[in-house]
Amino acid sequence: MHIPFYGWLCSCVRVRTEEFEAVDDDHDGRISLNEFHSHFMRKYGKPPTNDQWFKFHLADKNNNGYISKYDVEVFEKQNQLFT
Repeated sequence: MHIPFYGWLCSCVRVRTEEFEAVDDDHDGRISLNEFHSHFMRKYGKPPTNDQWFKFHLADKNNNGYISKYDVEVFEKQNQLFT
């Protein structure tokens, strides 16, 4: 059985994983507040806005200061975190 949609679905998840790993500097499988801040400084040359910090805290479901790949995937179903 061949499902062409399945390949497209995998490529979308792969893009999110690559973006997550680019932000996760120490490769521990989660993004800290400092890594989030550093990502915006590298990519845009300025710190995250209040709206972007709000999105980070919304994605951080257990309020421990870190977001996992799963947290990002769930959050990005409705919002963009890294833009």
